Amino acid sequence: SHYVKPGSAIDKEAFRRGTSVYLTDRVIPMLPRRLSNGICSLNEGQLRLCMSCEMEIDQSGNIIKHRIHPSLMRSTARMTYTAVNNILESHDEKTIDRYKRLVPMFETMGELHKILYKHRKSRGAIDFDDNEAEIIVDEKGHPIDIKLRVRGTAERMIESFMLAANETVAKHYYESHVPFIYRVHETPDADRIRSFFETLTAFGINVKGDPEHVTPKTLQNVLKKVAGKPEEMMVSVMLLRSLK
Repeated sequence: SHYVKPGSAIDKEAFRRGTSVYLTDRVIPMLPRRLSNGICSLNEGQLRLCMSCEMEIDQSGNIIKHRIHPSLMRSTARMTYTAVNNILESHDEKTIDRYKRLVPMFETMGELHKILYKHRKSRGAIDFDDNEAEIIVDEKGHPIDIKLRVRGTAERMIESFMLAANETVAKHYYESHVPFIYRVHETPDADRIRSFFETLTAFGINVKGDPEHVTPKTLQNVLKKVAGKPEEMMVSVMLLRSLK
């Protein structure tokens, strides 16, 4: 980072901490708050140094052109997932009026997300759409309730854009023959997949495929067969545990 020099006291402390820790009602940052909440944070209306990955995407979701470069950006508005979902899903008039000059952009982003999502699914992407528990705390930090946090269009939209950017950057440096760090999901263990397939027969699901050479499409079809059924969550968790 431009602001954290190798070998500096900040660098050593960040190395010791390893990551920012997100608790129920607070965050313990890896970097000093003056950095993490200040000059390194995308605060509304403030210019920030960043690396941009610009992508040109066709109507089928293919990335046909890209450019990675240092840049300056200025955040127009500090949005929340709730506010964007109110615009795209609930069509809340009050929220739409508040951000009316940004609404057309959000609508375009929503359409692009659908295109990217459809493209990913056609490639065999497996969507583990598990609900996440949200713990509600009082002003003293004591838990008072637990609710299911449902992902809306806004959350899925950002996920689509992050995946597109990550894949583009990884492909760029791979094709440039530059040493790079990749996150790779290994081929699933055949014994685990075989056991998973055998368990599925209890739900009346017979999977056609070789556990030794299972494909993403095969696993994607399994989730399709249980979508909306009582066993959907159980099968999804079992599949996730079968992967590496």
